[in-house]
Amino acid sequence: MNVNILAAILVIAAASLPAGSRSRRSPCLHYEPDTVSVTGTLARMTFPGPPNYESIKKGDVPEIGFYLRPTTPICTIGSADSMDTDEGALHDVRLVQLLLDSAGYARLRPQLGQLATLRGRLSVGMTGHYHAPLALAVLWPR
Repeated sequence: MNVNILAAILVIAAASLPAGSRSRRSPCLHYEPDTVSVTGTLARMTFPGPPNYESIKKGDVPEIGFYLRPTTPICTIGSADSMDTDEGALHDVRLVQLLLDSAGYARLRPQLGQLATLRGRLSVGMTGHYHAPLALAVLWPR
């Protein structure tokens, strides 16, 4: 078969694939102790906290934090050495809670609403104080 005809067939075949099939998915991320990088838009969000974690209007304490909305959904690889089902693989994660100290909040506050790439260690949200499927303990360069 002529090389030009083969090339044309490949281009047509690739163009007929759904958009998601053509784009290369980023690899799934590992949990702590590995360090990962996540890119997304920084957001300040408020969720209901104690005692019921249901409604601020009904008396729950507001829990305000910084979150990252990833530019592409995140997937994680389950912990190979853990029997804990909370450390399992996650898919299509679109919100990551940032674990910060007061200096971290001050450092990120000017970037709210902007795109940022943060490095840190991922864990799953395991208590009512976690309002996203994943939490990122942010590590700062020295």
